[in-house]
Amino acid sequence: MSIVTDTPTKGNVVPADALQFALQYARCGWNVFPINYPIGDGCSCGKADCDRIGKHPMADLAPHGLKDGTTDLERIRSWFTRRPQANIATRTSKADGLFMVGPDGAEGIEQFANLQAIHGELPRTSEAYSGGGGKHHVFRWPGDAEIKNGFNIHGTKIDVRGEGGYFVTPPSLHKSGSRY
Repeated sequence: MSIVTDTPTKGNVVPADALQFALQYARCGWNVFPINYPIGDGCSCGKADCDRIGKHPMADLAPHGLKDGTTDLERIRSWFTRRPQANIATRTSKADGLFMVGPDGAEGIEQFANLQAIHGELPRTSEAYSGGGGKHHVFRWPGDAEIKNGFNIHGTKIDVRGEGGYFVTPPSLHKSGSRY
């Protein structure tokens, strides 16, 4: 499934097909769940000091967070019919068969390219722009490998979502106003 667009989109308009994206991810075997979304300068969770605006599970719809991730189409329809503006997250783990490498912004994308120039290109895969100007590269879990979650890996602007992680997927809204 290719979800790359030429440029990230901006705006607070909820795409009419947000539910369709969540359903398509599920049809591909990705376990998805609803997460909060930006509202003005804040987060739909209502916490004035929220430090994860638009990036954490919705307590009323996914009280167990990533453990609520599912491919059940009816459950997904229920969630995104009740909250069509919800952002979409995809769970990562060995059991889910997915992990994500996400270079943050232009600096992370450059560092990611430099690493590939040194160590060899990674296989083609599903990728999308992140809301913050980076990218998400989604890979199949490699056998029995151990992949942990990490931020700014080895001092780079590259994050990894592995066992017990999740990442935000298109067409979710970033706090910057850009869409994934």
